[in-house]
Amino acid sequence: MEVESTGKSSVDKDNVRKVMGIIQKRLEFRGITDVQIKQKGDKRLVIYAKGIEDIDEVTKLIVNSFRLEFKLVDDEHSLEKAIEGKIPPGDEILYEYKVEGGEVVKIPYLIRKKTLLTGDLLEKADVVIDKQFNQLLISIRFNESGKRLFAGITKKAVMKRLAIVLDGNVISAPVIREEIKDGKAQISGSFNQEDARDIVIALNSGPLPIAVKVLKKEDAESAEEKLSPFPSDRSMPLVVKSDVDEIPSVKVKLHKNAYAIVIGIENYR
Repeated sequence: MEVESTGKSSVDKDNVRKVMGIIQKRLEFRGITDVQIKQKGDKRLVIYAKGIEDIDEVTKLIVNSFRLEFKLVDDEHSLEKAIEGKIPPGDEILYEYKVEGGEVVKIPYLIRKKTLLTGDLLEKADVVIDKQFNQLLISIRFNESGKRLFAGITKKAVMKRLAIVLDGNVISAPVIREEIKDGKAQISGSFNQEDARDIVIALNSGPLPIAVKVLKKEDAESAEEKLSPFPSDRSMPLVVKSDVDEIPSVKVKLHKNAYAIVIGIENYR
């Protein structure tokens, strides 16, 4: 799999190390512990991982930022007029996506652009089940700094809607009934068990500071057949190229469910 980044600013070494650490944590939390991540030049990481059963799910887990934000819903202005193009200053239209009757329904919200709190201050996230309604929930707990901020935000937002936004999409927008002092909250949304698990993994590992997108992916066995004249030779260089520059050969020992992944890290979000 090859990945290139999108964005506008330059990269520094600290962010490269941060990306490497976050990817390592996400894979380990997923139970993929046989992982090697190496930097190749200033803008590429080569990841070799074994034990991947679903490369599409793992790809999503690696490349999505999973940036969690809390923003106020603007109920003072007309959503209809905003949809027509008359968006109030300081606002934006974001959407919630729900599956109803087998179809995806797109629900618009008029949201204040200002981010009041982010997932950077989370201490822990878990998947829980609401036994009363048999619904999956994501339970979150903020650290001490986040706890104080969340208390102040919810105190001012009593009887207002606070949107919970993940990667630019609204997950839910509950009405705040009272100040929340204990730094705990539960997020409900249209996610299945696998989605909830990956969101929790990503929240516990932190958001990626870099936007990336997939260009190509290929399992190691397919790559082996193309690159090696000796299919029985399971120790060989796996050569991966990008459209910008060539990645040097990476020595890997190929196994079933093994993948070599190249990630471009060119720009900040």
